[in-house]
Amino acid sequence: MLLRPSLSSGKLLILSTLLFVALANTRLYSHLFAFAKEGMNPLFFTSLPLVHASLLFLILLPFSSRFTLKPFLSIAIGIAALSSYFMNRYGTVISHEMVQNVMQTDRGEALELINTDLLLHLFVWVVFPLALLWSIRLKKESWSEALFFRLKWLIGIIFFLLLVITTLGKSYFSFFRNHSDFRLYTNPTYPLYSTLKYFALQHQLPTPQTIQAIGMDAHMASHEEKKRLVLFIVGETARAANFSLGGYLRETNPLLAKQEVLFLPQFYSCGTATAISLPCLFSDLTQSQYSDKKSRYRENLLDVLQRAGVRIIWHGNNSGFCKGVCNRIADTLNYSGEVFDEKLLEGLDQKLEKKYQDTFIVLHQEGSHGPTYYKRYPSAFAHFTPACNTSELQKCSQEELINVYDNTILYTDFLLSRSIEWLKNYQDRYQVALIYVSDHGESLGENGIYLHGLPYTIAPDEQKRVGALAWIGKDLDSYKQALKSRQNDQLSHDYLFSSLLHLANVATTVYNPDLDFFLPKD
Repeated sequence: MLLRPSLSSGKLLILSTLLFVALANTRLYSHLFAFAKEGMNPLFFTSLPLVHASLLFLILLPFSSRFTLKPFLSIAIGIAALSSYFMNRYGTVISHEMVQNVMQTDRGEALELINTDLLLHLFVWVVFPLALLWSIRLKKESWSEALFFRLKWLIGIIFFLLLVITTLGKSYFSFFRNHSDFRLYTNPTYPLYSTLKYFALQHQLPTPQTIQAIGMDAHMASHEEKKRLVLFIVGETARAANFSLGGYLRETNPLLAKQEVLFLPQFYSCGTATAISLPCLFSDLTQSQYSDKKSRYRENLLDVLQRAGVRIIWHGNNSGFCKGVCNRIADTLNYSGEVFDEKLLEGLDQKLEKKYQDTFIVLHQEGSHGPTYYKRYPSAFAHFTPACNTSELQKCSQEELINVYDNTILYTDFLLSRSIEWLKNYQDRYQVALIYVSDHGESLGENGIYLHGLPYTIAPDEQKRVGALAWIGKDLDSYKQALKSRQNDQLSHDYLFSSLLHLANVATTVYNPDLDFFLPKD
């Protein structure tokens, strides 16, 4: 019979803290060694892991009773293992926005992230540690013994931290002033903080009964015999850098190059993940004003258009659906990423035949969503080869990864060109226009970073500068000329709310002319 190891809860707490810091922070130490090459003070360099361990001990301490320690450590092990996997494999960090993205991920999207590499990682870093943790028998201690042990370590750690501040304080202040993102890589410290912050913010959200109306005065700006038909296509994970319309050397936009489109090369997203960017780009709030708490039960662009009498149609193929943006829209359809994006155009003709009125159509793509990029396009669009046909991106060469991503942009080119041709069929009946903007960009291995979702302040340009373009029909030439005058300006999702109100011929006091790219430059 195997003997179960026996430890006091206090000693298990210390051992767990040291193991977390030593084994779950590969990404942190890679950054640390990079900084060390810059001539870092050796004493300061040595103290950083010890300070991290001290802070983690203080975080775990409130949960260190004999009855709560194992359950909480089990949660921490799971969070640390998942965090280390995604931090090491994809170069991401676990911010509260990333936790929000994970919590809003549907089953299909989650399954695409599961592969043998992840399962093996979880077995080594979750199953085995949990088995070891729960095999340990916690010694029974008197209340006074447990308290004395914890107070002894608490006082010692506080003394150590004070010593660090007095002797190395200037080095720490200087380091974190220049490398404020360093704390984002502490595992499981920062992921635990992010998880707690996410749930705290969710607890603060208003109830649905407190929804805030905006644009109550919305109305059609002028009476027009010829109604407007606006097609707004929201892309997914399409970075501007890979659009040949913007100067990319590969021809990823051969069909759009034949259309009279205006490509907007300096267009920036509100966030780096769909959970943030999608609600934000429909919001009247600018990026600096936006938060999930403010926007969750606040009306958006679609509500204002609908109030003015514009018919709204939403066809989505995104696995995350509309993130609440279309909750108050009756005519919605969602394929959940289970079809190719060209399916989004089906059924629109029949809907337009029902009634002749001003219409605003949203098509929400699955686009270039990774890591299974190869699933986003039909085989006929596998133009760039060899392509990365796995979700384990590290197994692919840089060439294969770029090839598969470029194929997704090539397919988006097809969808957009086909959408323009569809609109042309309605030019005799409607004043037509198409606007395309992606929700965020994507990293493809630059500096060891993959996918998206990094905090905006440290996210690379590839995750923030997005594909954006417009095709304007013959009846709305003044809009085209105005946009042309701003084509090379730095624009962003902030401009969409007012610009699309103007394009749809809707007037309201929440319209902001300073954020309308359909007004000519002075």
